[in-house]
Amino acid sequence: MLTILALAIIFNSKIYAQQYTLTDNDVVVENGVILSCSYNFILTDIIIPDILDGQTIIGIDDSPYGQGVFSEKSITSVQLPSMIKFIGYKAFFINQLSTVNISNCPNIEQIGYCAFASNNIDNLDLINCINLGDIGDMAFAYNQIDSVNLSDCTALGNIGDQAFSYNNISSFILPVCLGYENYGWKDKIGNFYSGNDIVSELSTFYYVDYAYTFTANDLVVENGIISSCLYNFRFKNINIPQVLDGQIIVGIADKLSDNGVFYFKGMHKIRFPATIEFIGDFAFKENQIVDIDISTCADLVRIGRFAFEYNQVLDSIDFSACAKLEVIDESAFSINNIKSLDLSPCINLKEIGYLAFYSNTNMHTLDLSGCTKLWRLHDWAFDFTALSSVDLSLCTSLVMLGWGVFDDTPNLDYIVLPTPNYPGFEYWEDIFGIVYNAGDTVSKVNPYTAMNVRTPVTFVVTNDGFPVDSATIDFYNGPYFTNESGLLELSNVLQGSYPYTISAEGFADAEGEVVVGIDSISVTIEMSELAVEEITGSVAKVYPNPGINQMIIDLPSDFNNGSIELYNNEGKLVLMQNISFKPAIIQISKLKTGIYFYQIFEGDKMINSGKWVKE
Repeated sequence: MLTILALAIIFNSKIYAQQYTLTDNDVVVENGVILSCSYNFILTDIIIPDILDGQTIIGIDDSPYGQGVFSEKSITSVQLPSMIKFIGYKAFFINQLSTVNISNCPNIEQIGYCAFASNNIDNLDLINCINLGDIGDMAFAYNQIDSVNLSDCTALGNIGDQAFSYNNISSFILPVCLGYENYGWKDKIGNFYSGNDIVSELSTFYYVDYAYTFTANDLVVENGIISSCLYNFRFKNINIPQVLDGQIIVGIADKLSDNGVFYFKGMHKIRFPATIEFIGDFAFKENQIVDIDISTCADLVRIGRFAFEYNQVLDSIDFSACAKLEVIDESAFSINNIKSLDLSPCINLKEIGYLAFYSNTNMHTLDLSGCTKLWRLHDWAFDFTALSSVDLSLCTSLVMLGWGVFDDTPNLDYIVLPTPNYPGFEYWEDIFGIVYNAGDTVSKVNPYTAMNVRTPVTFVVTNDGFPVDSATIDFYNGPYFTNESGLLELSNVLQGSYPYTISAEGFADAEGEVVVGIDSISVTIEMSELAVEEITGSVAKVYPNPGINQMIIDLPSDFNNGSIELYNNEGKLVLMQNISFKPAIIQISKLKTGIYFYQIFEGDKMINSGKWVKE
């Protein structure tokens, strides 16, 4: 019986000592990158071979909101493929690794966020890692590492936040970054170090303070808009130049959630070109930016939703050049560390969005003195800050204060309602119907609306007494479009003076200005037909109409770059696309059936507009 038991123990020990080499059936590989693994990990000593599914393995997938490819698999050892270049987000998170040998991977360039965190690693070998440029946040946190030798990592430009925290080490030596020795290293709060310096603060990040300027090979640019990024972010101090790939940079594309153009790249500094007009949704979410430089961005109009959310290490932002800025959108700067905010140079600022500066817990000062066109502060825009006073007296266009704009500010007891500069203004009213006068001291929690500051406006567009259907009216918050009766009826236009431009296919543009006062107003516009030769030479033609899958646009012979905007029947922008080829073919198969209105631009000039039907 004892003999049988002994043999069983030996047999089992041999099983557990066996190594398993992953096969093609175990993994999904695309372009040399392991995207997923279906092996059941009965054997936990793993070899990842150099070639799988006929492809040389160069990486393990980096998917910030997903689970790591090999996380939580009880892996006890791993042999990495020799040609691997990057090890992605949480790749081996929460396993039972005791040793990690990366010295056999001379091509390794990047080790991602939490890649080897929460293991039992006591021996980390980075010898020969001469191409390693980036060690991500918490990459080796929560292990038992006794020492870290980075001396061979001479390409290293970044050591992420808490990369070696919660181990058995109290310090490590910063390597010398060859070719960039004079730039030294900096930490989160700007302390300077040289290569070979010993650092003992493990709860921060360290980076080589070399300002890298993007090249055409780093980015995909379409009609001046950056749509994606290919750079490996060895260096985290970034300049975006004014011209890339022969195109003037005017914007960073709007994206969704974790697909932001520069989302989760570990960036520390970013400088924008003077030509930038908009910074898109989610563009720089979840980085570690300590400095945003928009000090020359005189054409900046919009900062998008979640654009800089969750960086946490910002100090202040220089808006001095941003006189054209109109919108700071939802959560644009939420969860940061902005201490002082001066928006007074933003003389055209109209809206500060929902949670725009939420949870900047060290924000002590806010200057809105130049924001005379600011008409709306959305819910919780400055919630969870350290403001002790707020002066809205010069915000003379303000008509809406949302829920809790200044809520959870322990040093701020109340706000004072401003005097809106509208001829019909009578009083303020909260959500409960309680009336307040301008200058009243009120709760910082409730929402408030200025009353009798809006007026109905109607446009009647005709030609020889007949209505002009689908005319585009660029007015107020438009564009808007006339109905079959040639009418546009707007019920709530803020009182003031507004220019308008009315365009319709086959007619000359009509321009003017409307002064909106207390009384409702009706504006009748008689459109003038273009001569035949003018129509032939200058108007873009749209067909088929109705259409199903495509919209084809025949452009004038002298047409250069331009764009098309498509609006639904409610006036909501549903498609915006740059166009340059003749004819332009727009894919519209995903649009719902219904009536749409288009505007076609050459540069900033609208050259055609009209109604289009999707079947």
